[in-house]
Amino acid sequence: ALAPVPIGALASDSGSVHGLQRRCSELLHATRVRRHFEGLGVRDRAEHFSHAGDPYFPSCSPTAPDLTISSDLFSIATARRLLLQITTCSCEVKRCVVCNSSDVDEMGDHSLRCAADSNPLRRTEWHDASYRVWHQLFRMAGWESRMEVTGALIGDSNKRPDIMIFRGVGESDVFIDFVTCLPTKPDVVSLAASTPGHAADLGAAKKIGDWL
Repeated sequence: ALAPVPIGALASDSGSVHGLQRRCSELLHATRVRRHFEGLGVRDRAEHFSHAGDPYFPSCSPTAPDLTISSDLFSIATARRLLLQITTCSCEVKRCVVCNSSDVDEMGDHSLRCAADSNPLRRTEWHDASYRVWHQLFRMAGWESRMEVTGALIGDSNKRPDIMIFRGVGESDVFIDFVTCLPTKPDVVSLAASTPGHAADLGAAKKIGDWL
């Protein structure tokens, strides 16, 4: 027997065999996704929401050097999207090689949030590489985009935005300061597991506050 909701959904179809098959597949997929999500823990839910808005990553085949990443980084990025471990280390005691903390994990969260050495690889491989791609896209769109412009802001501030777009939207200059966010941080993960974009909203609010 079919539940009332699927019956109503199927009855609203055009009646063609192809349409009926497609609708059945959509309902089955939606049910599988819902059941899978309900079985996830808080950490995995937050990570799932972080990637759910980007369906393009698996199908991209970039050829420009600035848009490609190493096979190792690709494997790590894919594993995190699939909620898989990025390491299978069988060490009896796991410790961070930078801060010597035992608060490490197989999912890679500590590696992204460890700030003992200011995490230079997170800055160069994630933050810097990401905003440079946006810079290229702005230039491809025909805008005059520059990176880390000095003295572009009024006043005695020495802050440099990651990107400046001259005569952009509405002929106004636009400055962009890029931020990377980790939804699995202990102080963020609970709300990030129930509210898509929560970590990004907090990161944006902090960036705005730093500039005001």
